Amino acid sequence: MRFATKSVKKLWPIAPLLAGLIVGCATSPQPESSEPVSRDQAFATRNQGYSLLYGLMSDEKDVSKLLLIKREKSDVGELIREIARTSGEAAKQLENYEKADPHLHLKMTGLPKAEEQTRALISKTTAKELLSKGGEKFEVRILLTQNEALRYGSHLALVIQTMETEPERKKFLGETSQKLAALHQRVIDLFHARWNEPTTK
Repeated sequence: MRFATKSVKKLWPIAPLLAGLIVGCATSPQPESSEPVSRDQAFATRNQGYSLLYGLMSDEKDVSKLLLIKREKSDVGELIREIARTSGEAAKQLENYEKADPHLHLKMTGLPKAEEQTRALISKTTAKELLSKGGEKFEVRILLTQNEALRYGSHLALVIQTMETEPERKKFLGETSQKLAALHQRVIDLFHARWNEPTTK
C-alpha cells in the first residue's frame, strides 16, 4: 500500500488479492477452442492457474497484518488470523511443489494491460477504504473482502485440479478448495451472527 506511513506500506502485499478476487471473478470466460492443445499449452494454462492461486494465497497470508494496525481482537480477528494461517500453509506447499517440478511455475503473468491496471486501482482504493475505517465498519469491510477472496480461491483450486494429473497435487488442490470453502462459510456465518441476519448456505 503506497501510503505515507511505514506501517501502512508494510500492508501493501494484502492489496493485490482485493483486485484479484473482484476483477478475477468478473473477467469474462474465453471461448473454448476446438483446436487440439499441445503439451506446452496445457502446462502454460495450468501454470497460469497455479500462479493466480499462489498470488492469492500469498496475499491472504498477510491479511492478518491489518489487525496489527486496527488492534482487532474480536471473533472477526480470530477468523482473519485463521484465514491467514491456512493461506500461508497453502502458499508454502505450492512453493515446495515448484521446487520439486521444473515444469511448474508460480509467477506467470499474461493478463491484458488494462485489466492489470484496473486490478491495481481496485487494490489501492479498497486498501485505503479498509485502513480508513475502524470498529464495526472495519469488520464489515474486511469480512466482505474475505467473502469474495475465499469463494474465488475455492473455485480456482477446483479449476486447476481439472488440469492436474499428478495425484498428490490433485489431492492438495481438492483439500485446499474444501478448506477455503469452509472458511468462506465461516465468514458468512459470522457476518450473519454479528448482524442478526438469517444464515444462508
